[in-house]
Amino acid sequence: MRKRTQLLALLVFAFFIGSGFSAAEAPQRYCNSRYNFCVTFPTEIFVNKEVSPNNDGIILTSAERDIEMRVTGYYNAMGWTLEDEYNEILETIQAESRDYVKSANPVYAGSEMTSTIQLDVLTMYVHLVEQGNHFVSLIIVTNRQGEEKTSHTISSLLDKINLEVSELGDQ
Repeated sequence: MRKRTQLLALLVFAFFIGSGFSAAEAPQRYCNSRYNFCVTFPTEIFVNKEVSPNNDGIILTSAERDIEMRVTGYYNAMGWTLEDEYNEILETIQAESRDYVKSANPVYAGSEMTSTIQLDVLTMYVHLVEQGNHFVSLIIVTNRQGEEKTSHTISSLLDKINLEVSELGDQ
């Protein structure tokens, strides 16, 4: 019986190796009940995670720290539109970074906005969702080092990341 169990375990292990699956590749999900959002992300890329002390969201970084992703919810204290919030993000980037914004092409669709922002050294992806008097933002930043790895490009990352936002009170 013991030999049969060992053989079965070996076959299961061989199946997973042959299929390319590993436990490190299993995506992880973070949910925030305060702002009603969940994000699924690849653990083989985002190995470091820190939940904000005030429970607004999560900060994820790659092992080499060439990618950072922040997903947060926050109160819209200024009563801004999506366009106002996006412009504030651009102004903050220019004020706090020594990097020049080369291009930024926001796309608005209902209560959501997405934009890829190309800077001299960094590439940023911004996804804003307006839900009543709150925003949920997903921001990915990758530097040139990260862009050199196919798995670390914005388009590759977006294929592996899923943001779900439900209306406040729906959960």
